[in-house]
Amino acid sequence: MGVKHLWSALAPYAETKPLHELRGQKIAIDLSIWLFASRSVADYDENPGADLRCVFFRTRSLITEGVTPIFILDGAVPKLKRRRRRPPCSQECRNLLQSMGVQYVYAPGEAEAYCALLNKKGLVDGVMTEDSDCIVYGALRVYRKFKLSTRAVEIYDMEEIKKKMDFGQNKAIVMALLSGCDYGSKGIPGIGPMTVLNLFNKYKDVEILQRIRSWRREDSKYTALEMRVDDKRICSNCGHDGRTQSHTKSGCGICGTREGCDESLWKEERLSLKTELELRKKALTVPSFPSEKVITEFLNEPTTAPRLNVIWQQPNIEKFVKKIRPLLQWTEIYCFQTFLPILARWQLKNMQRTNELNTDTCPSVAELVQMGIVRGAFSQVNQKQLRNFEQKNPGVIGAL
Repeated sequence: MGVKHLWSALAPYAETKPLHELRGQKIAIDLSIWLFASRSVADYDENPGADLRCVFFRTRSLITEGVTPIFILDGAVPKLKRRRRRPPCSQECRNLLQSMGVQYVYAPGEAEAYCALLNKKGLVDGVMTEDSDCIVYGALRVYRKFKLSTRAVEIYDMEEIKKKMDFGQNKAIVMALLSGCDYGSKGIPGIGPMTVLNLFNKYKDVEILQRIRSWRREDSKYTALEMRVDDKRICSNCGHDGRTQSHTKSGCGICGTREGCDESLWKEERLSLKTELELRKKALTVPSFPSEKVITEFLNEPTTAPRLNVIWQQPNIEKFVKKIRPLLQWTEIYCFQTFLPILARWQLKNMQRTNELNTDTCPSVAELVQMGIVRGAFSQVNQKQLRNFEQKNPGVIGAL
């Protein structure tokens, strides 16, 4: 999903870090990416509740590491998008998020565009996704390859990457046009990733869009360049009048040499121009290139940003047990066991927020759970069953 070859182009500049280093951050997540991943498994049809389990365990992992997830749900699909490959969020999934106290908001359009907007406006610290479209939409910090098994993520800090290789949103858009993306651009046949990166090495990020637009608009300019790079009467090394063979043997009067000539004047530039002209020729075989509709899709920001409540709300174990448990096909005891770390983490954060927590005498998880019982975190839930679970499994709650 996303722009072809974009992740591989940026991979050398990514950093892999443990999940706990994201503690305290607010992260926007395109929920459909997680649902798509869960529904891609071969046994999904025979595995009811797989998408809910995926969302639950991933979200719990983030919460217990002190990360605040904010889920963005797709709104209207852009007309340019070739096809919707990702499933919509079900009511059951929304109920799950509500039971965990996690916020979700609907985007007016593509969720990835909204995630990027929240990141650019500083409303979230980063975007967690597998879809490279978020970079083309202008996200500044992207977390990728989040796996429960490793509890680590790949971090793409676009501000740092731009400093190192001058790769920003404009070059990401051009890569979408040349290599292909989900928004009506299939890419240009016969153009590989190295050709695109070589073009990027020649021009700055702020220049690249205007350059490819000029390919079609300034035909006479490029016709003249084609004649110059192929003119046998001009030396291919120094660019001065005279054949290359003659300069190699007898030198060049303008370069002031008696043998050979100054290759730094024209040779590299000529080869670079020749490559660009070949790329241009292939690109212009596509009548719509460069598509202004695709460029506009990525550059135009949503007109409004949602009002986010970044305070994690109190989880509701009653709702989780009553509405979600049957879909997951879990026992009540297992629901308690898997949900307790969430309640304990919320209780800890709530005590910190209300200045009730003395860091010198930080309570254990078991004590936090007991506080939750006393304060009503387990209100209207079968507390007897919870206590029976604790009696039958001594030390388990403390271990959680």
